[in-house]
Amino acid sequence: MPVLRRYLMFTIPALLFAGEFWQDKKPSDWSEKDVKRLLTKSPWAKEGTVAFNMERMGGMPGGGGPPMGGGMGPGGGMGPGGPGGPGGMEMPKPVIRWESAAPLRDAAAKSAGDAAAQSLGEWSASFYVVTLSGFGAQGGRGGRGMGQPDPAQLSQMQDGMKAATNLTIKGKTAIAAARVETVQTEQGQVTAFLFPRTSAIETGDKEVTFETAMGPLGIKCKFVLKEMTYQGKLAL
Repeated sequence: MPVLRRYLMFTIPALLFAGEFWQDKKPSDWSEKDVKRLLTKSPWAKEGTVAFNMERMGGMPGGGGPPMGGGMGPGGGMGPGGPGGPGGMEMPKPVIRWESAAPLRDAAAKSAGDAAAQSLGEWSASFYVVTLSGFGAQGGRGGRGMGQPDPAQLSQMQDGMKAATNLTIKGKTAIAAARVETVQTEQGQVTAFLFPRTSAIETGDKEVTFETAMGPLGIKCKFVLKEMTYQGKLAL
């Protein structure tokens, strides 16, 4: 029975996603459109939810505001927009991406000479690497940011985010981020969170939730592990 259960864990997800390019095509045959989908809307890349918590401002982990000015308006105020936060402000729509997963590494291999891809690949050998994008240096969705912080500010922001970031799995101890790095990619600047692979994540864990905070913004994204299979294996 255990053997049958293990077999079903990997075969059922493959059947569910039969017809998806990452199951049916070799990486060398992936189109630019395929890669874009993999990077933005796939089992390894999803839009995170954002919640505003006023109590986090000025002293809680992750305090100091979004790095690179993402989602911030002139003078440090939250940018204008639709409903979602206080005063009807528009909440950012970050993308959370599991960069260390094998299909993401195969996609990155198509961009020869990409320094960011090289760094992410090197970190992936020892860490689960999860990136957060959508808070770009140009102010993200509003296009108006506070500019590039100096090294001291960046280090402070990274330390705050590290303290507020973890991977949670029901019934297990949360996996804390070991490092936080800022990476310049072709799509813009992203924040990379490195979690030690010594804390194993298995298909039987069912779900893993990524959580972090940027100033008053709490960010969360849930990943379904049975969907994250690639070439017959769990790919993280």
